[in-house]
Amino acid sequence: MIDSLGDVRTIISRADPAKLEELFAGLGLEMVYNAEGRTVDVTIRPIGRVSARVRGGT
Repeated sequence: MIDSLGDVRTIISRADPAKLEELFAGLGLEMVYNAEGRTVDVTIRPIGRVSARVRGGT
């Protein structure tokens, strides 16, 4: 899905930092770096999403 957007790395590297901040805030982007494992855990929690539940039949 992301590959369909084109060269995302280039697009992001050329983007206006203020616009990126707005985008990342809207996505609820959180990144936690683990120096020992040299890994990054990335989570997004889009703001404004609607959560709905469906009950089983009766």
